[in-house]
Amino acid sequence: MSLVTTRTTAHEASTQARLPLKHHAPSYHLKARGWMNDPCGPGYNPITKTYHIFYQWNPYGCEWGNMSWGHATSQDGLRWTHAPSGEPALKPSEPYDKEGIFTGCFWPTGPHGEKDQLTVVYSSIAALPIHWTLKHIRNSEGVSLATSTDAGKTWQKSELNPILVGEPEGVEVTGFRDPFLAEWPALNRIRGEKSLYGFLSGGVVGKGPTVFLYAIQPDNLTEWKYLGPLVDLAPGFRAPGSWTGNFGVNWECVNFLSLQDGAHEQDFLLMGTEGGVKPRYKEGDEEPLGQWSSWFSGSVEQTAAGPRLRHEFDGVLDHGSLYAPNSYWKYLGPLVDLAPGFRAPGSWTGNFGVNWECVNFLSLQDGAHEQDFLLMGTEGGVKPRYKEGDEEPLGQWSSWFSGSVEQTAAGPRLRHEFDGVLDHGSLYAPNSYVHPETQKRITIGWVREDGLPMSRCKARGWTGFLSLPRELFLSTTHNVTRGLQSPIEDIRSFKILESGSGGKTVQTLGIKPMDDLRTLRPSRPAEWSSLGRTSAAGILRERTRNQSWELDAVITVDPRQRRVGFNICQSPDGLQRTTVYFTPQTEQIVVDKSLSNTEADVDKSLLDAPFTLLYSLENGTEKLEKLRLRIFRDGDVLEVFANDRFALTTTVYCDDSCAGISWFLDDEGSHSVFDSVQLWEDMAGTQGQVPEIGQPHL
Repeated sequence: MSLVTTRTTAHEASTQARLPLKHHAPSYHLKARGWMNDPCGPGYNPITKTYHIFYQWNPYGCEWGNMSWGHATSQDGLRWTHAPSGEPALKPSEPYDKEGIFTGCFWPTGPHGEKDQLTVVYSSIAALPIHWTLKHIRNSEGVSLATSTDAGKTWQKSELNPILVGEPEGVEVTGFRDPFLAEWPALNRIRGEKSLYGFLSGGVVGKGPTVFLYAIQPDNLTEWKYLGPLVDLAPGFRAPGSWTGNFGVNWECVNFLSLQDGAHEQDFLLMGTEGGVKPRYKEGDEEPLGQWSSWFSGSVEQTAAGPRLRHEFDGVLDHGSLYAPNSYWKYLGPLVDLAPGFRAPGSWTGNFGVNWECVNFLSLQDGAHEQDFLLMGTEGGVKPRYKEGDEEPLGQWSSWFSGSVEQTAAGPRLRHEFDGVLDHGSLYAPNSYVHPETQKRITIGWVREDGLPMSRCKARGWTGFLSLPRELFLSTTHNVTRGLQSPIEDIRSFKILESGSGGKTVQTLGIKPMDDLRTLRPSRPAEWSSLGRTSAAGILRERTRNQSWELDAVITVDPRQRRVGFNICQSPDGLQRTTVYFTPQTEQIVVDKSLSNTEADVDKSLLDAPFTLLYSLENGTEKLEKLRLRIFRDGDVLEVFANDRFALTTTVYCDDSCAGISWFLDDEGSHSVFDSVQLWEDMAGTQGQVPEIGQPHL
């Protein structure tokens, strides 16, 4: 994420009406009183047909602290109602979790498979401070269970807690938290036995970020066997080029998923990345380091040291602010072996830092293709679009990682194949679940509010949101010849397969708003077509009816065009606005907030992230795909999606006069056309209100 603050001119500032900022409560993004961060334990109870989501929560103030779990339920996974008690579902109460209830996951049975019970697995924090830059306090981060026998109304901590007291013996870690459970058929085949698998996010000092892999008895969630580190990556590893970030030094909130597209299957990790150079930054850039959401894909293999996920390709999950000895568990070893700061070549990904948080695992299919993925929060790496040497290149972001699993002498390893950034903005700590009806993989992240001073947050009464639910899938495009400017071989978030038809088959981690979001649309949209044929700019709305809307545009892009996009949150005189646009010549999507408000203490950054359109062969003729932009505005939250393979989340703060939307094309003589634009206003969800901020119960 590039944070470049641009000031308005003195003339512009003098002519703009200085109305106070108006913070509209979101209609379809979940918020809570006080401080909210990582989503925890998204899942579904098939008996009551109820969706559950938890979140890290400080119910007593708008700053981080008193880390507990809030709880909300839904009948459709979109419209959430907070627990009626207004109290945490879980809060610190025991010596092993006295410093906090950190991120975890949901399992739809009891610990021994009881169908009438629910289980959550969480990080139980016994000592603070915890940070990838500090020496880790041994056994400060454990793993514990809680169960519910009344469909999630109340939760009881296990008498066996902590299930894991802390990290494996003999391993010096940068972090060890955010348990995630998943099935993994490919690893079962390699190991020759059926297990459930547990993933703990973190990193190893001097060796980079990783996932600590465990095998779990499906009928006994208290029995975990350590297999070793899943990934072997050097600190700050980054694929070549500018299309990914690096993987930093620490991972958080790792999710695993295996996705299929026809005959193709690919494993992915999603993660929050810390301490690496941000996507599209390099060492030496200003503010290159950070915290972001990424993905990593590869193949699992068995090695002498245990299973390993081999890196194949990676990318950015969201280009904005969207981020997050008393045991029977047996350690199988680290799943990933990556050097600290490992990064695929180029600028399309970030690096993988030195520590991972909130790891999720998923396996996705597209026809005959299947691919395993890890999602994670990355810490201590150079942020995407930054490089070593830039000012503040290290941070936190959300990534994905894909590869193939293999058995090694040290245990199973997931070998890196490709990777990317999950969200190019402020989304962090992604967590995911399988939709009970569609069987699609759905992810939700934390929308951070880094650009709003705490004094304003306290006056408003809340800090942080949960993102829209997004579908993750294995995206396959056939007969691809090139990008707008970049050879596809330089885009390291792509896996390239030979197709034998003149073009190539390209795979990546697909990401798009969940299809069910259309049920939030109140009526038929306002529609426009063929914009740009007779003029280069125009007004869609002088003022939207409210600050909760969705815009969907399909654009035929002329590669010579300098910019094509929209001004949103625009004042009547046009001087205050936020601009969302695509630059074909530099292959970037940009969200420019430099004129969004006139407050000196409120964020007005410019975010840019790599994105290109693809040329493909169709009946022997090379054709350029159209650009599809989807923009969601809800209160202060802004989420931007493009072509089902790009996401950027941020927050936009503006006064109540800024409610217009216009379109524009830069460079006369170019021939881009807005084929269709649809706008839905009055988007609405529902959520129960949580009582006002109170005081901790003593």
